[in-house]
Amino acid sequence: MSQTALETHSLEASTQTNNDQSNHSPANMCDMSDKETVLVKKTCEYLQAHLADAHSLATLAIQMGTNRNRLTSSFKQVLGIGVMAWLREQRMAKAKLLLNTTDLSIKQICYEVGYRDPANFSTTFKASYQVSPLVFRKK
Repeated sequence: MSQTALETHSLEASTQTNNDQSNHSPANMCDMSDKETVLVKKTCEYLQAHLADAHSLATLAIQMGTNRNRLTSSFKQVLGIGVMAWLREQRMAKAKLLLNTTDLSIKQICYEVGYRDPANFSTTFKASYQVSPLVFRKK
């Protein structure tokens, strides 16, 4: 992935969701070790490429060649947010993009962004955007 990907928190969905972005961006790093930055970048790229897959912190840490504590610590130091919270933000940003740009059903979008339970997806979406996916799509 290019340097541009490192400069944006949302990586793939950045151009579509700029108004929703927080400061959880590798671009907002200051005085972090290169190892931490590389680990976070590698993890973000992996998660973006596997957004629809189920992830646990333990298996993700193994996939990244580290342990849970280091992965969690690196994310919090570099991005100011935990791994799973970052993943949830990315999933919600992609869901918002799909609701705006496709005719996929809400259930299909739910699965596309890694949720297996449409009710859980809708609850999380509403918590993120203060409106249900159905109401959001109608706007």
